[in-house]
Amino acid sequence: MEFDHLNLQMSQKFMNGFGKEAKDFQDVGVPTMKMRMVKTREELALYKKTARIADIGGFAVRQAIAEGVHEHEITSIGK
Repeated sequence: MEFDHLNLQMSQKFMNGFGKEAKDFQDVGVPTMKMRMVKTREELALYKKTARIADIGGFAVRQAIAEGVHEHEITSIGK
């Protein structure tokens, strides 16, 4: 289990539900986090593509912001 993803209430539910076996639970949070940090070329390419798309929307919103322009109009521009 990734202990850092469990709140106290959920952790206690697991411990109560599994009884004696609960003592065998191990925290895999750190090794799992390290595995998630390694990215494939495809993932990196996807991140670059989506960042470029987000930049286009962000720039359009920034240009649309002006006095008298309603918020809902600005949000529709950024979609």
